[in-house]
Amino acid sequence: MSDGRPRGLRLPAVWITVAGIIPGIHIVFDCADPDRLARFWMVALPGYDFPHGPPDGFAAWEQWADANEVPQEQRNAGRTLVDKQGHRPDIFFLRVPEGKAAEPRTGRRMHIDVMPTDGTRDEEVVRLKGSGATRVRGSSQAPTAPVG
Repeated sequence: MSDGRPRGLRLPAVWITVAGIIPGIHIVFDCADPDRLARFWMVALPGYDFPHGPPDGFAAWEQWADANEVPQEQRNAGRTLVDKQGHRPDIFFLRVPEGKAAEPRTGRRMHIDVMPTDGTRDEEVVRLKGSGATRVRGSSQAPTAPVG
């Protein structure tokens, strides 16, 4: 599959901080498993992390939820990642019904292209596959995030 660029020509990468151009922009993923997808993107996008840990007195959010009797079906409804090292936009992962997360023509899915900053593309593919990514259809190398 050709992207229109001549083969063998490597174009320089240009990074634009979207948050600096459009203040308050966020990236939102509709998905079936917000925690799993957020944890994948924390690996894929170094510098992103959860905004803060659980409240004082709790080792994990799950303990806090238990203590506050949050029903199981309300847990993992969403996750947020923030850029702890810069000014990239916040990323939100919101749980939607199974069918809605997989509908390709509804505009309810999205992806992020990741360009390796350290190492080669092949090394980045191996690193992301180790975190749950799989190969994209029609490509022998480009990984895609875990579904969910």
